Amino acid sequence: MVFLKIRYNGKIDIIPDISKMAPVSKLMAEVAKITGLAPKEQRLLCRGKELDKRYTLFDFQIDRNMIIDVHKRMIFEDKPKDKEKEKEIREDADKENKDGNGSDDLTAPGATDGED
Repeated sequence: MVFLKIRYNGKIDIIPDISKMAPVSKLMAEVAKITGLAPKEQRLLCRGKELDKRYTLFDFQIDRNMIIDVHKRMIFEDKPKDKEKEKEIREDADKENKDGNGSDDLTAPGATDGED
C-alpha cells in the first residue's frame, strides 16, 4: 500500500492506502471522489508521463509519496448540424448556377484547348 499525493488547481490532497498493483482506473475513481472530475475528463501525469488506465501503478514505477498531477482533459464534441441551414446553402448555390453567376466550366482560367 502506498500513499499518493494528487495536485489539482494548486491544492494537494492525499489518497491513502492504494496498492501499487492497482490499475490506474482505480486511481482515477479515487481522484474523481476528491476533485469531482469524471475519469474521462482526467489526465493524470507523473514524472512527465501520462498515466494510461490500461496499466497499473507499478507499470509506471509509482512509489510512496509521489505527486500525481491532475489536469482537466478538454473534450470537443461535434455540434449537431443544422439541416435547414445546410439545405438553404445548397439551394442558394444551385440558384447561382442556374442564373449563370456560377461557373460550370471546369477548365482553368487562361487555359487553351491545345491549339496554338
